[in-house]
Amino acid sequence: MIAMKKLDLFITTIISLLILVAGTSCSKFGEMNRDPNKIAFGEIPPTKLLQNIIYSGQWNVHLRSYSINSELMNYAVNFSNNNNTSAYEIRAAEVVSPWTQLYRWASSAHHMYKMGEMTDDANSMAIALTLKIYLMEVLTAMYGDIPYSEALRWDEIPKKPKYDRQKEIYISMLEELDYANELYIPSKALDYPQRDLLYGGNINNWKKFTNSLRFRILMRVSKSLEIDSPTLMQEMIDNPTEYPMFTGNEDAAILRYSGISPAYNQFGPLGSYDAMHTNTRAGKVLIDLMTQSGDPRLSFYFSPRNGQYLGMLPGQDANYNAVMVYEACNYNTNLSTNTSPTTLMNYAELCFLKSEAAFRNFISGDAETFYNAGVTASIRQWRNEPAYNTNTFLNSSSVKYNNTLLRIIEQKYISQFMSGMEAWNDYRRTGLPVMPTGPISGNFNQNGVPTLPTRLFYPITTSSTNTENYEAAVADMGGRDDMLTPVWFSIGERY
Repeated sequence: MIAMKKLDLFITTIISLLILVAGTSCSKFGEMNRDPNKIAFGEIPPTKLLQNIIYSGQWNVHLRSYSINSELMNYAVNFSNNNNTSAYEIRAAEVVSPWTQLYRWASSAHHMYKMGEMTDDANSMAIALTLKIYLMEVLTAMYGDIPYSEALRWDEIPKKPKYDRQKEIYISMLEELDYANELYIPSKALDYPQRDLLYGGNINNWKKFTNSLRFRILMRVSKSLEIDSPTLMQEMIDNPTEYPMFTGNEDAAILRYSGISPAYNQFGPLGSYDAMHTNTRAGKVLIDLMTQSGDPRLSFYFSPRNGQYLGMLPGQDANYNAVMVYEACNYNTNLSTNTSPTTLMNYAELCFLKSEAAFRNFISGDAETFYNAGVTASIRQWRNEPAYNTNTFLNSSSVKYNNTLLRIIEQKYISQFMSGMEAWNDYRRTGLPVMPTGPISGNFNQNGVPTLPTRLFYPITTSSTNTENYEAAVADMGGRDDMLTPVWFSIGERY
């Protein structure tokens, strides 16, 4: 994992920067006398950390959504040099960066939580827990077993933290989100709400995000009989006052950038990354699903080429790619502006989670009603038209609910465009939608068949610096650190 010396340095730097911002220096704790004009660590509002955690933490999720999730799930194909992720050949550098960066910003969120605890700021504690778990869940879903219980401690950071089993990580996350839900005090204003880039200090919306995230995780682990997801999900459905969740697009956790530094999308002109449409073309799986139904979101996702919408298959040879680079359509340029929003979790996802839960008889309610709400929410989100009428689309033959899991997941897949790693997570849990392979696809299983990666292999930054715990984790997951080993949440006996 992250070299612990670097983590030590990072936390020390955070403390130093906080002190510099305050214009004072910190004195020792305890009963020693100190200058009353100087601010001690713990007296600085924890919300001072919030802006960077939201902005940088979410940027790293969004970047991987573009470079990993979109490639694996055929939302798009990147044809730049040395990039073959869509053919299941993932570079070592691609697995190092999310590990390093997600730990960094999850550590900052944990730091914010401890500061909130020291200053008796319950709302900051709850928000920090939510952000920590949002980032760490992305991390464990990617890799499997990871350091969790020892990795983010701010007081006594072990140089070689143990890897926690994924089951134990998810149990802990669910408990922590339940605790965060109890901590919120909506009547109490958040210090420095301008640093809350997500909700502007709206505590009610933060509470909805916390519980919606918990519902997502309950579905994530629902295959396992070791966590009673159906009972816990039904409890949330039965108690909306105690467990408020998103009720519309206006509640969703979508980061809307001002376009002014430091709050801008880094795929835009102010950023240091190429625009999303520069080296990528649309994926055939997504394009075919959308074109056959006349999906009203299509022109918001992609720009036509030569007057038509065509997508590329993954894992194809150079001759195919050379032709399709000029025929397949690009991402819409509106996705690469300084103000293009990015998604932590949208309302449509929650609707589809409820639809699947009802389909599986985990919760009461009508799966079709939840499904229709999900499709409608996604279209209205992307078209930015709250009153857009979706009735005709919902009744078309390829969209109308048909009481199958495939129909639910297909529309969820479309709605989760550029939304973290959710499509890949769903695929590993359900096997849907079916993903094609090509003649140069890699990651072969024991029968020599190309297989969509089941996880990312661990980066060398952890295998070389925390060898003993790394080896124990690999042994726990079957003895191989490869992209064929299933993660815990993807296996189970419930379905």
